[in-house]
Amino acid sequence: MKLFELTGPELEILSEAARTLDELDALRDSVTATSITTTGSRGQIVVNPALSEMRQARAELRRLLEMLSLPDPEQDSGKAVSGARSARAAKAARTRWDVHHHG
Repeated sequence: MKLFELTGPELEILSEAARTLDELDALRDSVTATSITTTGSRGQIVVNPALSEMRQARAELRRLLEMLSLPDPEQDSGKAVSGARSARAAKAARTRWDVHHHG
């Protein structure tokens, strides 16, 4: 069942969102493999710089998903959905992610 017809620019946004998710996974793996803290240039304990990068990547992912203007299938049924636009965009990104990584 096909729910959305995405334009070329929307597909590019979705592709960029998938790449951002890849980056987040890599950063998360890096933090898991090391620690949330690391040793700074003077031997002091500092927060792992990957955590800051993760925050930036999450902000970029939110921005990309907000750029998508997807229709709300719940709107036709009269149901009120909290944060529906963000949820639709997140679902679209997950769909793209699944297609990209699983088939």
